[in-house]
Amino acid sequence: MRWSLQVFNRHGRALHKCFALDEEPTPAWQALAKAGNVVPPAFTQSMPREERPLPQVPELAAEWAAMSDVHQFFGLLRRHGLERREANELMEGHFTRSLPPRAAEDVLWRAAEQRLPMMLFVASPGCVQIRTGQLVMPERRGDWLNLFGHRFTLHLDVMAITHVWRVFKPNRDGGVTSLEAFDAEGELVLQLYAERQEGRPERPTWRRLLEGCQTQEAVA
Repeated sequence: MRWSLQVFNRHGRALHKCFALDEEPTPAWQALAKAGNVVPPAFTQSMPREERPLPQVPELAAEWAAMSDVHQFFGLLRRHGLERREANELMEGHFTRSLPPRAAEDVLWRAAEQRLPMMLFVASPGCVQIRTGQLVMPERRGDWLNLFGHRFTLHLDVMAITHVWRVFKPNRDGGVTSLEAFDAEGELVLQLYAERQEGRPERPTWRRLLEGCQTQEAVA
């Protein structure tokens, strides 16, 4: 038997799961579980995301270019009422580049082969999990790409990824580049960055890796 604490949103969708390493939960674990079950859960039906025309934001490019810290990006989205996917579409050819859906899997394979230290941001509506370090070689099982590392496991449904973007954000150190993968609903699934220390420029090997994806797309 495995003991776990599981968090769900109001629609009954799993957001986060914590599994106990001990065969019997500790008193602290039991107290936390008890505190989380004081009020019986009540779920509501989720509604499909409403489609809307792509907003036009003439000043977006100038504000994007003026960023000095990547965290300013969240404020930029809020000011203009944009979703991340919409901002990427608007900045296509300026700060973003659309890539084929397979690019997410390709980049994970190539980063593992090159032993490139990475930062993985795995998103859900309730939390973002971050993992930093070198990647183990992925294993493909059906539609799932799996990374089985020491104290780290990633299960990525690659068939659920419908849009991938190469995204550049300016900062004081010369800017950072990420790969962002989205599902059909426009929700962010995965972000990939090269591991980087504050105050140091981005790794050239990471930029070359992403540029290679664009070259492959052009050839195809």
